This record gives sequence, structure tokens and C-alpha cells, in this order.
Amino acid sequence: MFTPKLLLYKGTGIIGRLIRWQSRGDYGHAALWLAEDEVIESALGHGVRRREPDDLEKADVFHVHGMTPESWALVALFARCQLGKPYDLSGVLRFISRRPESLLRWTDSWFCSE
Repeated sequence: MFTPKLLLYKGTGIIGRLIRWQSRGDYGHAALWLAEDEVIESALGHGVRRREPDDLEKADVFHVHGMTPESWALVALFARCQLGKPYDLSGVLRFISRRPESLLRWTDSWFCSE
């Protein structure tokens, strides 16, 4: 039986490199591997999309301890409801620049780690 996982990527593009620089971390992109044939991510130029898990050799794969099948079902439902929504470039730029975000801000767009 397949168990969902978190995929983290080094991020070699300009946005990924800036995220790694600002976070002082190893990763610049994240995705959810929800089924054997389904990864959901938010990517620049694509927005929130579903794709095949065809680049696993580029990812570090993490099991999320403490997640129950019910919890994963809720995560999957939420992620699937976001399909087709735009990429949150302004959110990424705020993260990179450390510009504060208004508490009243609400958008219907996402970047990968939101």
C-alpha cells in the first residue's frame, strides 16, 4: 500500500537558489507525492498542478511521521482543490525580501511550501 510522502528539491533555478539563500537551507522547492502516479506542486509558470512522479532522482523523499491515513486524505483533498490556482510569485518575493505581509492579505494563489 502506498504511503504519501513529501518531496524536497534543491532548487537550481533562480527562484530556488534565492529561496535556498534566504532560508539558509538545502531546499528551494517542495511537492506532495500523494499516490503512486500523482504529485501535486505549485510551480512558477504552471501554478498548482498535478504531475507524474517522474523526477524522483532529483528529490529527497521524506515520510511524515505521525500522519494518519485520515490526515493524508484531508491533505490530499485540500491539495486537489487547489489545482489550477496560480503561482504566488508575490508571496515568494516577499519571503525572499523579508518584506512583512499584511495580516489582512488573502489570495487564492500558492507557492510550493505554502
